[in-house]
Amino acid sequence: MTGQINDNFNYSGKNYSLSSVEYPDLFFNIEDLGFKTFSDCTACWRGYTAGFAINKADLLVLRDLSVNHSVKAPKDGSAPKAPLINKKRPTGNDSYGQGPEGYDDYEDEDEDEDEAPSFYSFHLSYKKVDLPLNYTGGIIITRGFIRSRYVHQGFQSPTSYEEVIELRFENGVFTGAKDLSGFAEAIRAEERAQYVRGVEEHFAKRASKDDVENHKETDDPDFAANLRFLNLPLWVARQYDMSYHRIGLETDYEYPDAPQPESAFETEIKKGKCRIIEYQGGDEHVIIPDSIDGAPVVALDSLTFFLNKTLKSIAIHSETTYIGDGAFRNCKSLTEIIIPEKVKAIGEEAFYGCSGLVHISIPKSVTSIRDKAFNACENLAKVDIYMDKSKIDYITYDAFPEKTLVEFH
Repeated sequence: MTGQINDNFNYSGKNYSLSSVEYPDLFFNIEDLGFKTFSDCTACWRGYTAGFAINKADLLVLRDLSVNHSVKAPKDGSAPKAPLINKKRPTGNDSYGQGPEGYDDYEDEDEDEDEAPSFYSFHLSYKKVDLPLNYTGGIIITRGFIRSRYVHQGFQSPTSYEEVIELRFENGVFTGAKDLSGFAEAIRAEERAQYVRGVEEHFAKRASKDDVENHKETDDPDFAANLRFLNLPLWVARQYDMSYHRIGLETDYEYPDAPQPESAFETEIKKGKCRIIEYQGGDEHVIIPDSIDGAPVVALDSLTFFLNKTLKSIAIHSETTYIGDGAFRNCKSLTEIIIPEKVKAIGEEAFYGCSGLVHISIPKSVTSIRDKAFNACENLAKVDIYMDKSKIDYITYDAFPEKTLVEFH
């Protein structure tokens, strides 16, 4: 399962994601409308997405529905009729092909070709059906998803959004709203602080100053166990695992002079910003320029210096915010890195296998260090992490070699 597509909710003229329902079994059951859904996408295992709203009479309604439906063909060989919702007929989706009534017929392998198909499958869209829902309870609607908190499985937690609102209903009538955005922010801060404490403890136990070589690997602590959910409704806390493996990371550097010529870099410029796709030179000491063709260099893309055998030092200038996955993977001659203050994220295996590295300082601007970013750097003795703990996003325990001393400042 991948991350799932949320239903949406129109509230006060704005579109929100529907993130939680206090009593899901009482809220909406698509089978009650006569549908037998099937999934044709890993991001929508339910086989449908719905849109809800509060109408002018303050009633909770199903407004829109997009659904995959499979149904047995009538015995007389005619095409089945699409279900009606509040007397509204659907429209077909051409991307799936259309048969009678918008159906896309599906033939059974064992079926005689001269006979009518035994099943029909289709994708239909219902618009502005405004079907009243007689629901009593709360729902959570959200806006402003925080991308760094994306979880690649299931639905995203309500605390992963900047705006969080609880709506209350009594027998389908809207009774009030409460802004929970501040509570969600406080939960993220509490979660982040507890996670940082755990990460620091993990690395402290794994490699001590007195004996880096003889450290003992410890089990990863369960940081979710003691999380406090503050004033978020308890029913929301129960429905979501609020644990996230997050964290982030300063020092001042003086840059060498004379960047490489722009021709040494293959680039991509979009919307006035430059990404370096590949380094095509053979220099031992490389300086990433502030800009190329007048566009600020904001990222080193995946595999930019992959397997470069001559590179010994790299200075990244101040506009760069992202070092991509595997950007310096297996650059075994690399001994020095200068990471500027604006870098926010270091990608997966960005410096994996850089065996020439001995010491690294990571600036406080970095909020994300992905899987195995500095792993397999077999001579990396120490990493100094200067981080703003209030802005930590993500770090993994395998970001650094097991015997590397990692210190947080």
